[in-house]
Amino acid sequence: MALEDYLSNQASEGTLDSDGGFTLDLSRAADKLAKFALPSHSHYLLKIIQVAHHLQADEVSVRIEKFRTVVRFRAPLGGSITDSDAIYRAFVDPLEIKDPLMFDLVSGLMGTVTDENLETLWSFSEGHSGRRVFINRERRFSIQDFKLSHPLEEDQHPNAYTLSVLHPRTWKFWLAARRRAAAARVLEENCRFSGVKISIDNRELEIHSSSVVNDHTKRTLWGSHEEIAWEADPRSSILYEMADPGEQRFCLLRPSLSAYVVRADYMNLWVSGTRVNNTLKPDGISSAAWMLQFRQNDENVSMRFAPKRVPCRAVLGLNYHAPDEDDAFRVKVVRCGVTVLETRMTEHADRFKDFQGAVLIFCDHELETDLTGLQILQNEAFLEKVESYRHLLAPATAYYKKGRDMLTM
Repeated sequence: MALEDYLSNQASEGTLDSDGGFTLDLSRAADKLAKFALPSHSHYLLKIIQVAHHLQADEVSVRIEKFRTVVRFRAPLGGSITDSDAIYRAFVDPLEIKDPLMFDLVSGLMGTVTDENLETLWSFSEGHSGRRVFINRERRFSIQDFKLSHPLEEDQHPNAYTLSVLHPRTWKFWLAARRRAAAARVLEENCRFSGVKISIDNRELEIHSSSVVNDHTKRTLWGSHEEIAWEADPRSSILYEMADPGEQRFCLLRPSLSAYVVRADYMNLWVSGTRVNNTLKPDGISSAAWMLQFRQNDENVSMRFAPKRVPCRAVLGLNYHAPDEDDAFRVKVVRCGVTVLETRMTEHADRFKDFQGAVLIFCDHELETDLTGLQILQNEAFLEKVESYRHLLAPATAYYKKGRDMLTM
């Protein structure tokens, strides 16, 4: 259907402006918008982070100011979100969106339509031309083309994207402070596996270190409200299934090279564990495990060739030291840089008995989610997806057995 015919059929929902833009009354689609409700007023930021991952951006800058929040990034791709026709259709009927990229953009922009915000401006440009989407406080949506007087720098990715959300001015300064803290917290709590570098007010968001596989085993003892002990039970080995360039990924910080030594080309062993008089064990934090296994295209590689931010399809932390019966198999799922599931597989303990005591983290963009796209549904497809990583058990076990002979444990 031609765009003009489509718009004429939707005359009750929108109007074509004289300057070629399109205006849509979002208030008339209140029931549709309600289905896209995000968990908080700040969760729209997560959807924009997911958009940046779809488009293979390298970095995302987030500035959370007193009266404005701005997100900027450059990317090599444009995708469907640069197509006016596709954007019109998506906003007219958001429940019919099939493209994950468009879904995340529309969900994010709709997430800005709250009483906390005055207006939203989303713009994207390439070379001299670009388009902008504008949503005002009356919930009227419009899209227009624009021209740039100067093209974008050629030494960077060709596509530039900016989200600007304007917040109301108020003498109640604590409200702005509370909003800014909430926005930063949403990013810090949900994006620490991000495959894209994220800066918040010029401070880079620190991604999880490899010790995240030990987080559930850390126990803190308290006395007189002061921390008096910290214990950790480190994984026996951690396998990193590294992603290829351009592939959807999540990232973990590689442990320091100074804490590990490489033997036999690719055996990455905890330094102290190779000493005859060793009586210690890895601390589970700076030294996350007895040994680290990096795999690229089914081949083991030295950790010297792994970047500091390790791009991963999956990470499997195994504990061969007789895990307790209540040490459940744990799974974390990351979608486009955002953690969308953290769960203990207690209801399926028999099915995943071989994984007892293990931690599996993997990247996914296919499993079914709720309407926000921020929570994976734990259905049979999810269980089968977890099953698909069973093939990592054999190489991980073989690696551990070989490394164990090189360690004094």
